[in-house]
Amino acid sequence: VYAIPYIIDDKSKKLFEKHGVFNKSELKARYEILLERYIKQIDIEAATMLKMAKTQILPASIKYSGRLSEAIKKTKTAGLALDYSGIEDTLNKVWSALTNLMTSINKLESMMKESAAFCHDSYKHACFSREKIFTAMNELRKYADILETLVDKDLWPFPTYGELLYSI
Repeated sequence: VYAIPYIIDDKSKKLFEKHGVFNKSELKARYEILLERYIKQIDIEAATMLKMAKTQILPASIKYSGRLSEAIKKTKTAGLALDYSGIEDTLNKVWSALTNLMTSINKLESMMKESAAFCHDSYKHACFSREKIFTAMNELRKYADILETLVDKDLWPFPTYGELLYSI
C-alpha cells in the first residue's frame, strides 16, 4: 500500500507521459483503483475472518471446553483419586485462547467500524487498513491457530494445517 502513491509522483507522471503510456488523469484513476481494490480486499478478508471466528471457531472451542469441564466433573464425582492437572491445564489453555480470541474479535470489529471515518481519503483509508485492520486480523489469527492445536479434531470446523499439507 505504501508504494501506490509513487504511481502519481512527478517522476512517474513524466515517464508515463513521455512514452505515451498514461496521462495524468489516467494515472490518478489507476491510483484510486489500486487503493480501492486494496481496501476492499482487506475488508472482505476481515469480514470473512470474523464470520469464521464467530460462527465456527468460537462455538467449537466452547463445546470442547465444555467436554473437558464435564470430564473433570464426572471423574471427581465418581470419587476417583486421579491427577486432573493435565486436563485442567488444557482447559486453562483453551479458556485463555478463547478469551483472547473474543477480545480480538471485538478489536477487529471496532477497527472495521473506525475505518469508515477515512472514506473520503483513499490513501489514509488504505494505510489504516494495513496498519490497524491487518494487524488486528493477525492477532485474531494467532489465537485461532492456538485453538486449532488444542480443540478436538472431531469438533474443529476446518481442515488443519497438517491435513492441508500432508493429505495432498
